[in-house]
This record gives sequence, C-alpha cells and structure tokens, in this order.
Amino acid sequence: GQQATIYVEQTVTYGNNQKCLSTGFKSIKTPDEINFDFQKISVLENDESKVEINWTAKGMFVQSKTNVFRSLENNNFIKYSELTPQNLAFTDQNAPTGEGNIYYYLTGYNNCFIEERSKTIQPVFLSLDNSNTSILKLKWADYQLCKNGIQYYEIYKSVNEGPLEKFTTTTNNYYDLPREGITHTFRIKAICSTISGSTIPMVSFSNSVTERK
Repeated sequence: GQQATIYVEQTVTYGNNQKCLSTGFKSIKTPDEINFDFQKISVLENDESKVEINWTAKGMFVQSKTNVFRSLENNNFIKYSELTPQNLAFTDQNAPTGEGNIYYYLTGYNNCFIEERSKTIQPVFLSLDNSNTSILKLKWADYQLCKNGIQYYEIYKSVNEGPLEKFTTTTNNYYDLPREGITHTFRIKAICSTISGSTIPMVSFSNSVTERK
C-alpha cells in the first residue's frame, strides 16, 4: 500500500515567548536566532599552549551541544571539539599559538533544531617585523572583544631569557632597538576600557615572540 507521511507539529517556547513549528526536525516558521556573545578569548597567562574562550548564547536550545571549529590563518576550518549542553567556556589545550593567527567559531542548534554559527574570533597574535635591521617592530591586530574598546596594550619584555616584566604601554604597534648579542622576548596584554559599573578591566594575553641577535 501507499506509505503515509506523518507530520509532527511541535510548538517550542523560548526566551520572549517566541514560537516555531517543526515538521520532524525541519523548521516551517522563523526560528529563534542564536546570539553568541563572546566575553573573552585569551592565550593563558601561564601556559602559552592553551587558549581560553568564554561566551553567552541566547536563543540556543537548552539541550543543544556547542561545536567548536578551529583554523590556522582563517581557512580550512575543522570541527575541533564538541561541548556538552549549556557549556559556555572552552579551553584549547593544544593551541599552536606561535605558528600564526588562530581562528575559532562556534555552532549550536536553536529551538527549531537548526544549526547556527557565531562570528569568527581570534586571540591577540603577536609577530615580529625585523625587515629593518636597525629597528624591531612588534605587530598585532587589535583585540576585538572589548565592549567599550581598547584602553591600551601593556608590553612585556625579557632580556636574555630572564623574567618577562612590564616595559611600557601603547595604543598601537611598538618599536624597539635590537642589540647585538642580546636575546629579547616580548609579549603583550590587551587592557579593555572598563564597562559602566565595573572597576575591573577585561584583559587578554598574546603569545610571546623572541628575537635573537
């Protein structure tokens, strides 16, 4: 005989009483939009092989897993990790922070079981430009997750593998004078402008770079 098609109508209420109707797992009305709001991405202060990400996710189905995608130099993203439902933090335990810009994005399912993705984010990646042999230039792209913009960047400097110590602050790229026979290591920390009602600024660390002469 002829096979019958059974349509299951499902009403899901989430957030501000928004509703959608589903046929199986396919939406037939406009679903909720997931708002991935990233709070922070940073190379860990005491372990440069790790990158920490924190976020909120309004509009995500409460039982949805979150998928983490990763790429080096913003191409050929791979699914890197799958997180349990309602997990709003991830630490990349093996991040190639010294090899180039690392990029991440997230995906999750909304109340109509449709997968949506976040914007792409990256930690502060620090690099050296030593094309001019008499001047050493530190380069980085601005940290993008400050809610009220960047206040300044702290420059940390180590000489001959000594401890990294705060050397200066700047709001843009930094130049240094290399010295023959001296090894310099640099790292920067992005300091966000404080949000109204908060006295503690958000900070984000970069990788470190070393110049040997």
